Amino acid sequence: MDRMNDALKLATLFVAAVAVLTAAEEGAFGQAPGSSAVGGDIATPVEITMNTVNSDVQCGPPRARLPARDPLDLRVMNRSEFPIMFVAPEFFKASQHIESAGFAMDLVKGGFLVAPKSTVRVLLRTPAPGEYYFSCFHPNSIPNPASSGFLIVVPAAT
Repeated sequence: MDRMNDALKLATLFVAAVAVLTAAEEGAFGQAPGSSAVGGDIATPVEITMNTVNSDVQCGPPRARLPARDPLDLRVMNRSEFPIMFVAPEFFKASQHIESAGFAMDLVKGGFLVAPKSTVRVLLRTPAPGEYYFSCFHPNSIPNPASSGFLIVVPAAT
């Protein structure tokens, strides 16, 4: 019964992701590519890329440096033919979520499902300085070190 509930939740997430992606592609979110404004600030774009090679998930870069407490336009791109989960529970828990497009966020797990051949965008304010792990993996699979990395939040330059 639990497997059936998990499968139903996964299907619901996938359908929601496809619906939001379709709306985003049709211009429903009205932002120019590459520019996201947060209270007059321009959000720094950071990209995480996911792919599959021989059925193994690859995710990179393995270490991404981010400015502390700044607006951030996090873009998670899935270049594979399969949906892939992106999780960074401590990072999302410590960040201030502003806006998102292209997925249904699961705050309990601290991540989201990225549909095949699509990009998810999350606009947020980065947390305090520190190292926050992230993982990419196929749904119902276990993350491994090869598909994981760190979002390294550094103090703002003075």
